[in-house]
Amino acid sequence: MKKYIHQVMAGIVAIFIIAGIATMKTTAYGATDTMSITSKEELAGIAANPSGNYRLDKDIDMTGVDWIPFKFSGNFDGNGHAILNLTYSTTGEETMTSYDGNYKKYDTGFGGLFSIVTEEASVTNLKLINVRATLTTDDPAFIGTVAGCLDGGVIDGCTITGRLDITTSAKMFGVGGIVGYGRGSITNTDSETTLVCIDTDIQNKDEQFMGGAYATGYIDMENCNVTVYGYDSDHGYVHNGGLTGMYMFYPYGQKYSGKILNCNVDGFITFFEDNTDRRAYCRAYWGELLSTNCVIDGCTDNFQSDERFDYSVNLLPNMCENPSYTKNVTESTDTEYGYTTYTCKACGYHYNDNYTLLAGDLKEIEAKRLEEEKLRLPQEAADGQDGAIVLTNNAGNVADGDWSNRGESSMQVLLLILIISLAIISIFIIVYAYNRSKKRKKKYK
Repeated sequence: MKKYIHQVMAGIVAIFIIAGIATMKTTAYGATDTMSITSKEELAGIAANPSGNYRLDKDIDMTGVDWIPFKFSGNFDGNGHAILNLTYSTTGEETMTSYDGNYKKYDTGFGGLFSIVTEEASVTNLKLINVRATLTTDDPAFIGTVAGCLDGGVIDGCTITGRLDITTSAKMFGVGGIVGYGRGSITNTDSETTLVCIDTDIQNKDEQFMGGAYATGYIDMENCNVTVYGYDSDHGYVHNGGLTGMYMFYPYGQKYSGKILNCNVDGFITFFEDNTDRRAYCRAYWGELLSTNCVIDGCTDNFQSDERFDYSVNLLPNMCENPSYTKNVTESTDTEYGYTTYTCKACGYHYNDNYTLLAGDLKEIEAKRLEEEKLRLPQEAADGQDGAIVLTNNAGNVADGDWSNRGESSMQVLLLILIISLAIISIFIIVYAYNRSKKRKKKYK
């Protein structure tokens, strides 16, 4: 009898394991599965499984979300779609060692869509439109659009626009138009970014880095178009470049053969270096070249280094003391994103912000909202009549695509019902078998 019970119990355990695996398939994604991303909630959900494979199947507007960067070790295929108005003001939780030109080590934080993109990871075919970063910190930090640190990963086929500001008293910091710091590769990528560095520590010297593509490191680049509008106010050591502020292999003794091929650099970096031991590194491709084993070929530039010597006022895109802006809205079409142009009344400086989704996507969102409204109003009227409590879905979440998980939730409920049913049947079989065994024993006594 004991043997029979053990067999039945083993069967129950097997049923639960199989059901658990089936449930996991509906809620989690294995190494070979690809999860479709269609909403801001699903995009943020990548943080729960940062080693997975993801595909962006819809443009996403991140307006109103204070993004928290996180380390990513999976594969993110933008699929030609865009993330609009990504905004962050902090680095990710993960830190990593960075090195200055003297190989001094710093425990450093990183900010971007991802804080760190690891060696196994890739970000491809993604549009990042109007990334906005405003980081104020006293700790060593590097910020970018795609990643604060590219730690051996791959970025390919991306299009990037945005503005990144870092204000700091740290001894080591930097900003890059695509990546902050690192190694790896960036290929077939176009970027146009405004970069701002402000050093608030006048007394102590720092190591500052700015690059139209990346701030410092040794990232291979090929077939990229980089436009940078840089503003750097520093009281330490300046390292600025159209592609990178400093090209350097790390850690000390690292052997590598780097390459920068068929890249174009446009724009300018305006800076001051308030330092009697001045270096004033600012050139088209790299500010300072410390590792010379790098092939650069087929590159062109229309880059301007603009050094200033008034150290009393920080350099910014708009130098008006009290700027006042007019607004002009450009509506989106079926092929072009909408945006608002802000123009300073005093000096004429202007910039674009508040990008909107394509017209077709906006119509779809509005149609879903209206449909949900139609469903909600009669229910609210019924609730008012009989006082019943009814749980309804948030219309805003529906518009953003939360309904995509309804089938998944239904499958989980069915699996749970199946598990409970099998457990009840199994218990019944055990009790039945036990009673029959007792009867047989009585019969043969």
